[in-house]
Amino acid sequence: MSIEPTDFVARLRAEQEDPERKDALRRERAQRPRRAVFAGIAGALVLGGIGAWLVGGTPWERQPVDEGPPTVAAPFRGSPAASWADGAAGIELPEARAVNGMTRNQVADALNKAKEFLVAANLDPATLRGEKTPPALYMLDSFEGIRDEIQDSLNRPSKDRDPLCLFTRFDPAEVRLAGSVIKTRGRMTFESPRPGEVLVHAEYSFVYPLVRVGPGADRVTRVVMDREITFGVYDAWEYETIPGSLVPVQYRYAGFNVPRDDADGFLRPGFGGEGLTPGRGVDPYDLDRKLADLPAGDFTISRV
Repeated sequence: MSIEPTDFVARLRAEQEDPERKDALRRERAQRPRRAVFAGIAGALVLGGIGAWLVGGTPWERQPVDEGPPTVAAPFRGSPAASWADGAAGIELPEARAVNGMTRNQVADALNKAKEFLVAANLDPATLRGEKTPPALYMLDSFEGIRDEIQDSLNRPSKDRDPLCLFTRFDPAEVRLAGSVIKTRGRMTFESPRPGEVLVHAEYSFVYPLVRVGPGADRVTRVVMDREITFGVYDAWEYETIPGSLVPVQYRYAGFNVPRDDADGFLRPGFGGEGLTPGRGVDPYDLDRKLADLPAGDFTISRV
């Protein structure tokens, strides 16, 4: 059975409000089959790369771009990301405040943990080279066996169990980073729909400059990875989670310049201009548009 992205939160709330919640929960758990986390949540990876949803935000200013092809010495030449922050510096946190029974310190802790996960899942070298037990995995709550199912996706990736939903991974036998810098830009917000609950919404773009391993190692390409993740953080055992831990409530991703989808848990970047239509296709760097408005199915991209 697959589940919708909102199912985690909906189930947590329903269980909290049921006066016989614990007994009902035990009966329901004994009778129901294991739920497949990734079947209903995995983002699709297609020619131009889309599998994401994005909430609204303030418009992004447009930056001038230095023209010319990227090189190992200048891997972000020709990309708007050249002016973006490097790595974790691009994940800026909003000011924490007390909300709905959660203290300022609890909210600040939730924001910091969300950032730590984003860094570990998208910037950490161990994760990027495809290790099967990345450090970010243990930053997540073990609620309802989520962590076990994510681990299973890392061990046995497939279209239905796609570790790329949460982790950015490249095949180390095929590509490596061109240099040590990954460019990052995005926003983080939070809300508290219920007492004792904070939802942290993170939407970020990561730009990876890559070269082939072996012949052709001097040719640089880039992959743009857009992520939208909502984490739930709770302060009471009433939610059946460990207080203060991260629960991945909703997650989507969009990969650009990944024309190959081998369903093996790795991003397969394009080096030959596959799917590119300069000046016409979808612009991966256009952060003003909503990813939900991208064309369905295969589409071309204007640049990488």
